[in-house]
Amino acid sequence: HCNSIYILICHFFPIMLIWHLTFMVCHFFRYTVAYTNHVESWNNVILKRGS
Repeated sequence: HCNSIYILICHFFPIMLIWHLTFMVCHFFRYTVAYTNHVESWNNVILKRGS
C-alpha cells in the first residue's frame, strides 16, 4: 500500500510539475503578446493624433 502511493507520487508529481510549468509559460507568453499589441496600438493612436 505504501509502495503504491510512493509510485503514484513519483509518476504523478513530475507530470503535474511539467504541466504547471507549461501552463505558466503559455499564459505568460500570451499575456506578453497581448500587452505588446496593446502598447503598439496605443503608440499608433498617439502617432496618428500627433500627425
